[in-house]
Formats: sequence, structure tokens, C-alpha cells
Amino acid sequence: MLGRRRWLRSKKYSRDRRNRFLIKSGINFGIFVLFIVLFSLVSHLNQFEIRNIEIVGNKVINTKELKNIVVEEISGKYFWMFPKNNSVIFPRRNIVSSIENKFRRAD
Repeated sequence: MLGRRRWLRSKKYSRDRRNRFLIKSGINFGIFVLFIVLFSLVSHLNQFEIRNIEIVGNKVINTKELKNIVVEEISGKYFWMFPKNNSVIFPRRNIVSSIENKFRRAD
């Protein structure tokens, strides 16, 4: 045969199969949303929050300015849900690049 063979299916079979697909998709989407909400709630716990910023080994750059840059970078949230001051997901690269851009001697 050169063409694809089409299987004949009843309307009930097609409808049942579509309904099963929609139910599975809805369940998977619900699990995904639940996971995101739980991760957001866990990320707001005090155990993961950055409270104190300590700068060590600095002799050239003003420590207050460095601390202000770090505080500015970790304030706010990702996607209006996840705090940037979370010790697991804080913006390390953004902090380093901001410091390197402001102070050329920090390389």
C-alpha cells in the first residue's frame, strides 16, 4: 500500500479518548500548578531568607556601597511569586555583574 491506512473508529470511542486526554491534561496541569504554588510557599519561609549581608575581604571598595548594591539586587521577586532574597535562588550573577560594572577594580 502506498497510502496510510485509516482505521475506522466510532464517535463514542473518539469522544471517550478525547475526554481521557482532557482529564489527564487537566490533572497534569493541576499537579504543575500545585508544585509551583508549594515551591512559592516554601521559598517564603524564614529559614531560606537572607537577612544579614556580611562583606569579607574588601580593602579597596567602600563596604557600604557594596552592601547597597547587594540589597538592591536581592529586593523584589521573580515572577511576582518567588522572593529574590531566598538563599537558594538569589541572583548571584546579577550581583557580581553589577559590582563589576560599577567598580572596575573588582575584577
